Amino acid sequence: MNVLRMAWRNVWRNGRRSSITIAAMTLALVAELLYSGLITGMMHGMEDDATEFELGDVQVFRDGYLTRPSLYETVPDTPTVIAGLEAEGFAVAPRLLSGGLAASGDASSGAQFVGIDPVRDAATLALSSAIAEGEWLSEDDPKGVVIGRGLGRTLGVGLGGELLVVGQAADGSIANELYTVRGVLMSVAASMDRGSVLMTESAFRELMFLPDGAHKLVVRRPKSVPLDEAKAAIAAVVDRVAIPEGERGIDVMTWKEISPFLAQWMQSASSVVVVVYLIVYIAVAILILNAMLMAVFERIREFGVLKAVG
Repeated sequence: MNVLRMAWRNVWRNGRRSSITIAAMTLALVAELLYSGLITGMMHGMEDDATEFELGDVQVFRDGYLTRPSLYETVPDTPTVIAGLEAEGFAVAPRLLSGGLAASGDASSGAQFVGIDPVRDAATLALSSAIAEGEWLSEDDPKGVVIGRGLGRTLGVGLGGELLVVGQAADGSIANELYTVRGVLMSVAASMDRGSVLMTESAFRELMFLPDGAHKLVVRRPKSVPLDEAKAAIAAVVDRVAIPEGERGIDVMTWKEISPFLAQWMQSASSVVVVVYLIVYIAVAILILNAMLMAVFERIREFGVLKAVG
């Protein structure tokens, strides 16, 4: 008890120095908390933007489709795979993809056509809530499409405008159709903003003569399930689906594997936070050490007398 009393009295022996030291420590702690919260919030926001609008947590597609996409490479027995994943508690949104040309008036641009199940996609991802103008896709309007804002500027077409799409169908014929823009997306992703034409799944199949299958399945996991465990569980479900003999297998990849640059950047940002913590800790430690040394030097005469007295 005497030691604590002496320590407390020593702290306030020089009130100004102690107050400055305490204020510096408090400021450093507040700065650390604010910086950590800012960086953590930014990283979570970037992850949410990537997973909620485009990538999902895990994707399922044909082996090699990511590097060499093809209209003919679809996930076999898609309904069975989707049913199996949903039975395990995962939300699934099938996507159909193809490239082609989009035109309006005298302007034209390369575009990616994306076939979407409007109801299932809205229950899995947040893309349906990222409509800047107009409305989301609806099976009641098979000729209505949603385009990216950048593509709309390039083609000079807006809400209610007519959009001509041209591509190559699965049967080798020329796929072409005239659609009406019923919605314009916010800028959720650069690739989607500049060149995506979203249409209903039924409209895509009719345009591309693709009766069944999906090019990829975008899967969202429950928040309580870690990403690696979710990937393993999804792969286990997919492995139960029979692959025809002689055909390639199926890839199951997390969003970090699909977008390694973003994952590495986020990991680097976490390392930067740790480095900043160390710098602040060292600065505060030097400040405290300086205060303690000053307190000791001021009492050298007192310590010498105490040591002489014994």
